[in-house]
Amino acid sequence: MALTIGDNFSYQGAKPLDGRIKYNTLAEMVAMPDSTLYDGCIAYCKDEDKNYQWKSTNAVDSTTGKWREFEAGGSSEYTAGDGIDITENEISTERMQSSEIGDLTLSEPGTPFDPTIVPEVYAFKIDTSVSNPATAVTPFDSPYGCDNLNFTPAKMNFSTGKFNYGSWTKNEFFFPKPCVLNYDGTVAYYLNPDNYTKKADGTSATIGTSCPGNVMVEFPTIWFKRWRVNNINYCVISNKKLDKDFKAYAHTDINGGVVDKIYISAYDGSYISGKLRSVSGISANNTGAISTANYICSYRTRQEEVDLAKANNVRTDCEGWNVWHKAERDMINDLLILLGMSLNTQAVFGRGRDTGYSSTTNTGIVATGSMNTKGLFWGENAGAAGVKVFGIENWWGNLWKNILGWINDNGQQKVKLTFDRSDGSLVRGYNFTGEGYIPISGVVPAGTSGSYVNKWEYSEYGMIPYQASGSESTYLCDGLWFNNGQVDYARVGGASGNGSLCGAFSLTLSSLASSVIWNVGAALSYKPLA
Repeated sequence: MALTIGDNFSYQGAKPLDGRIKYNTLAEMVAMPDSTLYDGCIAYCKDEDKNYQWKSTNAVDSTTGKWREFEAGGSSEYTAGDGIDITENEISTERMQSSEIGDLTLSEPGTPFDPTIVPEVYAFKIDTSVSNPATAVTPFDSPYGCDNLNFTPAKMNFSTGKFNYGSWTKNEFFFPKPCVLNYDGTVAYYLNPDNYTKKADGTSATIGTSCPGNVMVEFPTIWFKRWRVNNINYCVISNKKLDKDFKAYAHTDINGGVVDKIYISAYDGSYISGKLRSVSGISANNTGAISTANYICSYRTRQEEVDLAKANNVRTDCEGWNVWHKAERDMINDLLILLGMSLNTQAVFGRGRDTGYSSTTNTGIVATGSMNTKGLFWGENAGAAGVKVFGIENWWGNLWKNILGWINDNGQQKVKLTFDRSDGSLVRGYNFTGEGYIPISGVVPAGTSGSYVNKWEYSEYGMIPYQASGSESTYLCDGLWFNNGQVDYARVGGASGNGSLCGAFSLTLSSLASSVIWNVGAALSYKPLA
């Protein structure tokens, strides 16, 4: 069975799309025609906060129709012939065999699904033909639901200096927890998200060079389904893998397993005693050359940055400490679009440190920890003090960050989302040439290098900008630099001095992996073993 569906999705049939059915009210649930249901199907009613099971042989109740309140467990056993088996505490559902939205296929027969655990599902779509970055993004009622359908977007209030979360409560599953992470990957202690100088219990925290590891931000497993139909980009985000096309590349370990948590540095990476660290209170290196003193890491090749990151490792059974990956960048960037419902991240969350650079004095980079007391999100619109999103300082601006898994090989963009080959790549591990990486078709960088992005590809491999012919107020509103005559290693976010070209999607594909530049550095991530 195949079903082609446009933007407004509507389906009625005898099998569920994803192993659950969800209704807002009892009346909506009871009104479903019998012909669209099957014996044993289970639905969740949002208003009642309960699960119900439908059977054609049930007497019609004045309130619930043929639905009856359902609780998993107990000694009862019910086996329905069309897709659901319930025995004791084991519940599994058979997916709909095939349903398509454009070139999207929803299917995963036999995927376990517990209807007593209702997934959180958030969704947005981007109309790439719309140049206004604020109206191009809208929530959409996906085949899996859309818990944010009527949400007020989040936005920094530059007048009050406070972040307005809109309808978001910070209790959504994907909101992170700042912590100090030991070198072995265990959490030393969690931090007060509003004041990193304090532990979560209110006592003083050590977050400088003498901390027992690195100051990181912990993210739980986040599943993404990304696809494009013509000029529309779709993204569905959940805490559950709702079908086989949901990917958790940022959380995929060296063996292809999916880990419960990953950690991303709270600060720009600093060079301290032969390691790349994430600690508070470190300033930039203004000497114009490599220094042995503690400083925000710059003047290093990509290989040196990776080696410094891996110097934190005390375990050899997992990827452990490394620099940022493309998959992690994609994860947070899509979450930013979700929260702000806009492609102009500087306008929504803050400009970041995009001014103050001096090539003669090597100044213009703010010290790490300058936003310790600013909460998980903070920004300003003067371009002087930095920006903080999801507890991470300077996600854009201040200094460029090099990332693993993204290469421009003489005009051919190539990506790698996981250490292992589960993303479809041909090699294990990352390299600086793109050998064995996944080539993305139709994304030869074009336009004017150093101008604003107006075209990009969007798929399970994330957002890949490729044309720079826009402006600071249209489309992605961020810059793209490229050199199609060599093998370039990606760096992201922009630096002080790049002005409005900075932002979450700002991208340089014009630098060799061997290049050494003052305002370019790296930052840490940590991935355990599943």
